[in-house]
Amino acid sequence: MNGYNETDQLAFFKLLEEGFERASSETGVLTRDFAVAGRRLRLRFAGQALEPAILPAIEHLAIPTEGSSDFSIDLFDAHSTGTPLPFLAARFVDLLKLRWWELLEGRREIAGLNGSRIRSVFHLGPDILVLWDKQQNRGLYWVEKADTIPYYEKGYPLSVLMNWWLSSLGCPMVHAACIGNESGAVLLTARGGSGKSTTTLNCVQSGMRIVGDDYAAIDLQGGRAHSLYNTIKLKTLADVQRFPGLDKQVCNLDRVGDGQDQEKAMVFLHQHYPQGLIDSMPLRAILVPRIVDRSETTIVPASAAEAFKALAPSTVFQLPGNAHDTFRTLAQVTRKWPTYEIQLGSDFGLIPSAIENFLREI
Repeated sequence: MNGYNETDQLAFFKLLEEGFERASSETGVLTRDFAVAGRRLRLRFAGQALEPAILPAIEHLAIPTEGSSDFSIDLFDAHSTGTPLPFLAARFVDLLKLRWWELLEGRREIAGLNGSRIRSVFHLGPDILVLWDKQQNRGLYWVEKADTIPYYEKGYPLSVLMNWWLSSLGCPMVHAACIGNESGAVLLTARGGSGKSTTTLNCVQSGMRIVGDDYAAIDLQGGRAHSLYNTIKLKTLADVQRFPGLDKQVCNLDRVGDGQDQEKAMVFLHQHYPQGLIDSMPLRAILVPRIVDRSETTIVPASAAEAFKALAPSTVFQLPGNAHDTFRTLAQVTRKWPTYEIQLGSDFGLIPSAIENFLREI
């Protein structure tokens, strides 16, 4: 595999294209368009089976389907369409499942199927195969069975393809929340256990606007943060219980817990807080959260190094791509905007006003 050149990589991409055409000839094609970072993303589904797993998290970005697209993704599964992959592609997927330790690299990338034009990832377990052709601005998303897609993929669908595409446009994805008001937005970095998601939800419930909870696309030239997903996740039932009535909004409450097979609580904000969602906001600062042992919340200056340390590990780990390029891009982000530490107090009611006052004064 490591000796495969671009011609071989493109041939494999074309095999998957053929697989989509076979599947869609049986089911028909359902087309949906979305406005992402000022561009038109087009999703083409072979049948309806994948729509419930993909659409809820991006429904707030839906626009009428018309004209041409900037990026198109074809999505299909084998089970609901009754259409197996073309023979050679199917055999290769079987080989990936059998010899994954040889054929998959550190972040699920397929050895030998990543070059300057074609990129690929295979998610072992749910067995999701993802390919991108940079030259055509086209992606392919295949899974054996739609009902095997894990909950976190439903929360942040197509994130691999979105990251490749947006990064190529100078608008990379970062693992962080983004919230704001009429004065602009702050990027809330995603250091584990720091209270990012509870802070974000608290701000949304208080009337602030949200670009995203776990991911945002950052336009380095335009200085704006763009929305990708309307999902918010809380780690435990105890976190859910901090917000009265939130349990009725969690879509997977019966599966939430700390066990190995259990899930984080997930809420689609588009369904419950549509007025809080906003597609894009000018970015003003980066906040690094830290929980402190007092009631009030304060915001104090911090270094760009602190922001980089909070942003880089999770962004690089979660999103396949060139790690060197990702680190360099994140360094640009943390140099471009000032960094502050937000010291989160125990009185939730004081957090939104602290952030709003900060935004008005910065």
